[in-house]
Amino acid sequence: MENIFRLVTVLAVTDKDIHDAFGQRWKDFEDCVQYMTGKNNRMDYIITVNQRDYSDISLPVMTPEEWVHMVEGRERAHKKT
Repeated sequence: MENIFRLVTVLAVTDKDIHDAFGQRWKDFEDCVQYMTGKNNRMDYIITVNQRDYSDISLPVMTPEEWVHMVEGRERAHKKT
């Protein structure tokens, strides 16, 4: 499990992320904070088990299973080269 930190970035939530989230109209404030944190840090995607809470956003959303499948595919492709 410690190897996961080689593959993901854990972000700190900033005052800007909180302020930006307050300006949105989401049903779940915590989901909005996570989204704004990812967006403000130009992340590639959000990984979550609850994709429904992230509809109509500018970042791609995937489940942990989808993410693992994607990473495994990249590793297989990298080993072939």
